[in-house]
Amino acid sequence: MVKAASLSRSAFEQAMNVQGDEVLPVGSPVGYPAEKRSIRESLMRKGLKADDRIPFSKLYFKGTF
Repeated sequence: MVKAASLSRSAFEQAMNVQGDEVLPVGSPVGYPAEKRSIRESLMRKGLKADDRIPFSKLYFKGTF
C-alpha cells in the first residue's frame, strides 16, 4: 500500500506508463481524513508545505492550457 506523499513522480510516471511527450496533470485525494493526525503526518505535511494551497483559479481551467 502506498501512503500519502511517499510516491515519487518518476515512480508514478513509470507505473502509469507516461511517455516522453505526455503530461498527466492529476491530483485527487481519496478517502476520509483521520480524526487526529499522527506526529509523522504532521511533520511530513509541514515539510511538504501541504497546507499552503494553490488558489482554485490556478488549479482548474476551462479550455486549453
